[in-house]
Amino acid sequence: MQQKIVNNRYLRVMPTAILVATLILAGTFGLRAQQTVSGSVSDASGGLPGVTITVKGTNVGVLSGADGTYSIAVPDDKATLVYYLMGYAAQEIAVGSRSVVNVTLVASAEALDEVVVVGYGRQKKVNVTGAVSSINFEEQVTSRPITSVSSSLAGLTVLQSSGQPGADGATLRIRGISTLNDNNPLILVDGMVASMDDINPNDIASISILKDGASAAIYGARAGSGVLLITTKAGNKSGKTNVVYSGRMSFMNPVNLPRVVSNYADFMEYHNESAFQSGSGQMFDPVTDIQLWRDKAKDPNGVNQYGYPNYVAYPNTDWIREVYNKNSLMHDHNVSISGNTGKARYLMSMGYVDNPGLVDYSDMKRINLRVNLESDVTKWLTAGVRIYGNRDNRGRINFYDFSGYGTNSWIMGVVPGLYPLYNGVYGTSESVNEKPSATNLRQRLDASANGRTERVRLNATTYVKFKIIEGLTWDVNLHYERLWESADSWTNAEASGQLSFSRNEKMGSVLPNTELYTSNSIPTRWNIC
Repeated sequence: MQQKIVNNRYLRVMPTAILVATLILAGTFGLRAQQTVSGSVSDASGGLPGVTITVKGTNVGVLSGADGTYSIAVPDDKATLVYYLMGYAAQEIAVGSRSVVNVTLVASAEALDEVVVVGYGRQKKVNVTGAVSSINFEEQVTSRPITSVSSSLAGLTVLQSSGQPGADGATLRIRGISTLNDNNPLILVDGMVASMDDINPNDIASISILKDGASAAIYGARAGSGVLLITTKAGNKSGKTNVVYSGRMSFMNPVNLPRVVSNYADFMEYHNESAFQSGSGQMFDPVTDIQLWRDKAKDPNGVNQYGYPNYVAYPNTDWIREVYNKNSLMHDHNVSISGNTGKARYLMSMGYVDNPGLVDYSDMKRINLRVNLESDVTKWLTAGVRIYGNRDNRGRINFYDFSGYGTNSWIMGVVPGLYPLYNGVYGTSESVNEKPSATNLRQRLDASANGRTERVRLNATTYVKFKIIEGLTWDVNLHYERLWESADSWTNAEASGQLSFSRNEKMGSVLPNTELYTSNSIPTRWNIC
């Protein structure tokens, strides 16, 4: 049975959505009747947004909306719902036969003992006067499949404009829209400025969010939009060497796709009606266009005089389903070795992600490596090194280009009276009255998405910590960052010609040769702090 993981706070209305089904190695999957439970979650002051509501023992869960309301599908009347929000005591409630469950959460005193990173060290939350939130990211990683750190952060304003693998990083807003510099928060990984989506989610120990203006006292104007402090894992505290492997396989298929007019006869009638309302002449002939298409649709497998079937020569193409045509299997694997010898702590990890995507040419493969070493040289001196890097290889599809040249823009110019591809030949507009600018999106994808983008990033930090007196330390960090990025693309000569299957006429010409484009960049950065 597929287990849906729905984040109804951050999931945007997009042409694609991902239905993730986590494979559980132990247990038997069976079909069970479902029921829908709705209600609201509140505290003493009113509705609570962002509360995690999960079905106990499963990966099915939702988040409460801005007013605290929620709706969730549970497998049966024996299910138990778990309500959790940071800073509040979790509650478990048996559903039974109820369809409405309202819950009031109580603030947890234990949250005040939580240790948070505040930029100049670590403090108990009860001692911090600024607005700080801390996220135990290890719980986030184990509860659901995460390939992009930024898109997984609950409690922030997260705007994810693309689901394309490798380009699915989200825009984060902590303090809304400001005017100084940009509106992006300052992101620090182990004290150094970095991109959070280059970090393996399995390597993250916690994330602290500095939300109020007091953070500017530490980081200056760069902290005007808030600060995210990411801490990666170090050696375990047990003193033993631990080897941990985690793997996940997820089925992905497009759901909730928008409905479009795929019947070309209806499309032509709507177009004529629009032209009539605007006072211009009709574009399509009611007999030679509209009625002809309706007649041919009654015998889709019939063959015309050129040997092409009617469903090809007189097509009714649903371009949304033509683009989002893949049911794929994503898998990621992570292995880590950590230990503690008393005076030294170490962590070594490696991760691999293979995401085929939901659209052709949108695949992404990534390898992550990390080494964290730290040693107490003396009672007053600690030295260490943190090295991490990744290598990703992505398809060259140009999907979310808002300049008007990406697939997301091309899809607005397609018409159903054009067949995508038949026996290796691309179709063109079959009606002679159709606008000449009608796009064969299948051809556009094949012609423009040839090539790969490869990126290798290396980050290395060596540091020392001097303990001056009890409670006062001085940290010195030397950071090195380098990025190798190369992009190759080439034209597809076979993707340039088109054919009208109803008239057996060739449109356009085949390119005489193939052209190759390549680019490389190697930016480097040093930082001492």
